[in-house]
Amino acid sequence: PLVKGSHVEEGQREAAIVFDQVDDSVPLDQSIWNALRSFLEKHQVEVASFDQQQNRLVTEYFVVSEEVEDENSPWYALSDSIDTNLKRKFAFTMNVKPHGRTATLSAKLVDFKKQRGDEVSNTINNLEQRREEVSMLNQVIAHYEYLIQLDNTRRLAEIRQGLQTELADSASGDPAIIVDGKYDVVWPRMLLVLRKLGFAVKDLD
Repeated sequence: PLVKGSHVEEGQREAAIVFDQVDDSVPLDQSIWNALRSFLEKHQVEVASFDQQQNRLVTEYFVVSEEVEDENSPWYALSDSIDTNLKRKFAFTMNVKPHGRTATLSAKLVDFKKQRGDEVSNTINNLEQRREEVSMLNQVIAHYEYLIQLDNTRRLAEIRQGLQTELADSASGDPAIIVDGKYDVVWPRMLLVLRKLGFAVKDLD
């Protein structure tokens, strides 16, 4: 696991990772699905089906093409290569706890095709299948972490920028400052202002 608040359950037989809510700005399940869809868009892979009620998403094929040396060609011959095509389709399932602050995302290889020259095979042993599932889940996790870091960098940049402010009165007639900015940018900055003015925050709700 690479993402803050994530872990793997001991003894888990399937490729799965457990996420705990660390950011309350977006529901946990929504942030995971958003990251997964972003990952698929990055790799130009379409969504074959998405059942929001069952929390299950099936992808179209991930296609990897490469040229490999023909191991059957004699050593004295010029290097021959064979086109190899690898197609993999995955199903991602999310299990969300009733309180909504913990979710388990699992990946399962549902279709596999390997074409080597004119030979086509769709068989894969259990060890290779698990390796494919774990590798795919790790890539999704890495992309999720990247999106979090990107959002944190954006938010930090906004906090450091100047904000439009004006003096006004509150609804009850007390002096107030109106700040033109997002809540998640203004509020952390307000805490910095209080500290700069010599206040110690004893409680924060």
